[in-house]
Amino acid sequence: MDEKKEYSIIGRVEIGTDEYRDLIESKFEAENKKDYYMREGWKKDSEINDLKKKVETLSAQVEKYKNFIKSHCTVNAEDSISLFVNLGD
Repeated sequence: MDEKKEYSIIGRVEIGTDEYRDLIESKFEAENKKDYYMREGWKKDSEINDLKKKVETLSAQVEKYKNFIKSHCTVNAEDSISLFVNLGD
């Protein structure tokens, strides 16, 4: 990114030092904003991945509990599961 660029002079442009300073400042502000939003995006991606893992773990536990209820329940297991789920509402 910090490569040496060769420029050819085709024409001449004159701007004031204030305008030049504003151009340089706006360039650095834009780069800082880009870096900030990239870091935020990476953080969000990491949070999403962590939450997906948690959902997978919890889903596996729910299936494990459902299977336990089905195997140890003397009455209709589906009715027991439905009753249990409806108690949470």
